[in-house]
Amino acid sequence: MLAAAPNRFSRCRSLLFVIVKADAHARAAEAVVLGGRRLSSSGSAATAVGGPGAALDQGWWRWWYLQRKSPPIGVCARGGATALQRRPQLRRLRSTMAKRVNSSDSADKSEEGSSVPHLERTAGEPRDEALIPVVVQRVDRVNDQIRLFRLGIPPSAQPVKFLAGQWLDVFCPGVSRAGGFTLTSSPTKALPRDSDGSGDADHRSGTGGYLELAVQNVPKNPPAAWLWQDLPAAGPASSPPSAVVGREIQVRVGGKFTYPPPASAGIDVASLRRVVFVAGGVGINPLVCMLSYIAEKQSSRSEPHLEVDFLYTVKDPLAQGGSGGRKGEEILFLDRVARIYEGGAMKGRFRLFLTGSNDGGNADDNTICMEDGLRVHFDKRRVTVDDVVTSLKGKQKDGNAGLDKETTLVYVCGVPGMTDEFVKQLTDVDGVVGMPKERVLCERWW
Repeated sequence: MLAAAPNRFSRCRSLLFVIVKADAHARAAEAVVLGGRRLSSSGSAATAVGGPGAALDQGWWRWWYLQRKSPPIGVCARGGATALQRRPQLRRLRSTMAKRVNSSDSADKSEEGSSVPHLERTAGEPRDEALIPVVVQRVDRVNDQIRLFRLGIPPSAQPVKFLAGQWLDVFCPGVSRAGGFTLTSSPTKALPRDSDGSGDADHRSGTGGYLELAVQNVPKNPPAAWLWQDLPAAGPASSPPSAVVGREIQVRVGGKFTYPPPASAGIDVASLRRVVFVAGGVGINPLVCMLSYIAEKQSSRSEPHLEVDFLYTVKDPLAQGGSGGRKGEEILFLDRVARIYEGGAMKGRFRLFLTGSNDGGNADDNTICMEDGLRVHFDKRRVTVDDVVTSLKGKQKDGNAGLDKETTLVYVCGVPGMTDEFVKQLTDVDGVVGMPKERVLCERWW
């Protein structure tokens, strides 16, 4: 249908396509901006990335194409194309969407709390076409602001495959806007299991796998608010049960911040000797997925052993008004990461940095004790680029001659200011480190 557009628009290099689809699931029409696409005369640039049922050959749909730097605005409805040069409502639409796209280029808000809708922000990212029905199996509290959601994959469904670090488009019932949440479980957990849970199984037998998400409590974000729904508490001292356990939602895999890195990065994974992960706050989400995946592969000896350093900086629970002592279980994924290193499944070092520390007189106590006795040492400061340099040196402690830059990957995920500063300092050709840019991968949604 897009091929029916006037040819004069096919020569434009900066078109924005807005597909508006009223789908068969009675979801409100959803607008999706496809940035950076060039429309060919054959219409090959057309891509449907809307909600369920948003294929171009289903239902009634309309699309608008807007050229960012020239006046013409066109509209195509099913069955034909008509150029509308001076429609006021389309001019307003063009202005509004251009502002949204421009703001998404430098969005600094959190993944769940961003004012730019997830589908618009990630329109240029790779994503699967298929929507996957999953069921919310369980909801676990991490702290007052974060919960873990386990999404069960039906045993009859096709196996779900994704790369460590990718995210999900999440479509919740009755919510017109899709959410974007990073997968925190290893890709192997999505594979079907034998009935006793002991190994992989054919997708037609055994039990289905699962996907895990860590979602912040952001009431202004509709998908997050839907997931955080609670039933009335049984009593004043009890926690309210989740209202979404047993509910079905639909998800779709996307993203390119992954391990192994995408082929476009030009990295020879077989030659890697070291990986350094730098996580800031909830930026740990994609990195804990990657770490778990590497640990599983190395324990099974299906991949060469790597030396992996994990640097995690997060706000001290006591600085957030915590009482009754510092609880390691309330630090997102602390237990999971610490156990990977404690169990010897990973060669390398885990370092925890707590910011805003308020020790209440215990200034010399730099250890968190988990409920089962596992003890984790921490530094009372923010992680710095110097800490990454220490990891790059490996066993070479003197000078920078020992920096292992050509066989190392550095992944950085945190708030935009932190992420940008680390990337800048690590890749500055005139700086101390001088890492090749393709070897410092980052995600700055948080």
